[in-house]
Amino acid sequence: MTLTLPALRHTLVADPLKTTVNRIVNTAESLGVEARRERVDVSLHIDLEGRRIWSITSDMTPEAIRDREEEAWHFPKGVRIVGLARFNGEIIRDGEAVVRFYGRGYRDPALLYVARDKDHYTIIFEPFLPRVKVEKGILRRDRDGTYYSSTSL
Repeated sequence: MTLTLPALRHTLVADPLKTTVNRIVNTAESLGVEARRERVDVSLHIDLEGRRIWSITSDMTPEAIRDREEEAWHFPKGVRIVGLARFNGEIIRDGEAVVRFYGRGYRDPALLYVARDKDHYTIIFEPFLPRVKVEKGILRRDRDGTYYSSTSL
């Protein structure tokens, strides 16, 4: 036990990029469940420049929305959002991006790119699949729905 706990702690703390990707994936999957269960639209807000995320529901008051934004989760130092690509070809590289989870069980299709130094991950939000997929590297989506590796957005 004495030998494994420091190694486990080092693994969890040593890779802030993987921690961030896991946090985004877990948050997104929870929001999808919440939207379906409560039959309310839920939005995942991604501040690309401020490196933070938060969620709101369509039935929140303006004060509750403001509180939720103030309580946003901040990414660890060095981890950044490179951009968000919609399936229609739109790419958001700055400002705020939103992925909506609808009470009817689907979500906005998008690819979210998270990076630290030269390491990149693509988080894939398929519209009708309950799980969020993660791939190492930068993936792009062709018009026919297939994914391919890329060196940039």
